[in-house]
Amino acid sequence: MAFVNSDTTLDSAVSSSCGSCTNRSNTSSYRTVFGVESRSRPELNCRPDSVLQHLSQHNDWKSAFIDLMKNCAAVIRAEGTLAAAITEMGLLSFLMTLESSLLGMSSPALTDGILFFSLFQIHGHLYVRYFESGRLSGFFRSKGLNIIRKSVGGSYHTHNIFHLQVFNATDIEQHQKKIKERLEEKRKAQNIAFWYWFTVKPQKEFGQRFHSIMVENKTGVLKSHMNLMALVQQQESTMTETNSQLIGTVLHVIRKDSHKCKLPSSGRFMIASGIFDDKVSEWEGSLQLFRNEGTSVKEPTLQSLLDLTSDSLTWDKQCTVLSALPNFHHWIETHVGYSRMLSLGVQKYKPASARNLILYYYREVKSEAMLAVMRKLYFPDTPVEVTSTACQDSGTSDIGHTPAKRRRLNTTNARRSLTADDILRNLSVIDPKYNTTNRISNI
Repeated sequence: MAFVNSDTTLDSAVSSSCGSCTNRSNTSSYRTVFGVESRSRPELNCRPDSVLQHLSQHNDWKSAFIDLMKNCAAVIRAEGTLAAAITEMGLLSFLMTLESSLLGMSSPALTDGILFFSLFQIHGHLYVRYFESGRLSGFFRSKGLNIIRKSVGGSYHTHNIFHLQVFNATDIEQHQKKIKERLEEKRKAQNIAFWYWFTVKPQKEFGQRFHSIMVENKTGVLKSHMNLMALVQQQESTMTETNSQLIGTVLHVIRKDSHKCKLPSSGRFMIASGIFDDKVSEWEGSLQLFRNEGTSVKEPTLQSLLDLTSDSLTWDKQCTVLSALPNFHHWIETHVGYSRMLSLGVQKYKPASARNLILYYYREVKSEAMLAVMRKLYFPDTPVEVTSTACQDSGTSDIGHTPAKRRRLNTTNARRSLTADDILRNLSVIDPKYNTTNRISNI
């Protein structure tokens, strides 16, 4: 399968799907649900009815989505291989902590741009997990992959590099909404004037948050990256030969208004490790050039990808399909463990995000459960259809969560209606002399 660097078909599909869309001027009246604002996807910035119309125009969106997943079977298997390798190498908690911290840093009030990717070598093949935001969005697919190919040379199979975007634009937006909601609750609880927070406090607050998440916290970006690479070096020193290893990372964080910082080192952070250790200047130059050009690469949406259900999807387009699926882990639950942040089932628990649930159900051949996740994403107000239980999980709900135990109703059996014999029997107990022969004389 040939690898294609540019996605002209994807870009044209994205532009055509949003061609009739207009910006919303007032979204305060819309009820916000994950992946849906009123009835639309927020990242499309379209009218609510246009998005639903796009999905409903398909004769059968369920069949289109299932066909799309079947055409991406190769990269879905590759994603499962990567998830299993991360778990086996013992890097799960460190890597998930680092990626979660970067998601917290992605707010425009804290950073102007972020790029991070981790490059794995598994059985001679290359696997990449990457994260980008702000002014660096689109860098990896447009320039980063080519730089990786040049850097690794002929030591690895560079023809089909599996690349997966950890959190896409939708996930970043949903995380920022969660942060704003928590801040609003905090401000109301402290009973502080609304105007004060929006005129004086924010700059001090966001400045402290940046330094805390980036430098100070034990689970912050720099310390998490340091712990991750320390564990990798420890494993390399104890193991002579391994088929799975983390061979390099690149981390670049641009603070909000970095040009105003007195020291350049406090406004921009650049780290390259592993095989990229001696290529820091090359990466930094490419990132600077990309930022100066102001190149914007549109992220394809799932609606536009439903039209690409042909059997000729290139490897790169298949990876793009997986990256377009939402991966926000807290879209339903508040507390999610690290083991549930991958597409692998762990004991009785299942993945937390919509993307990982879809991939998990596809590999388990449970199409109805997979479609139930899609309904939860795009049609949250639609009643769940009654389907055959053969495709469902036993003891679990459609979206992969263990249902709560049902309370037993404390009901009593309905009282049987009395007959004439019952009445006579009761009367004879009260008055033994009473019988049917003397009942007329006793009246």
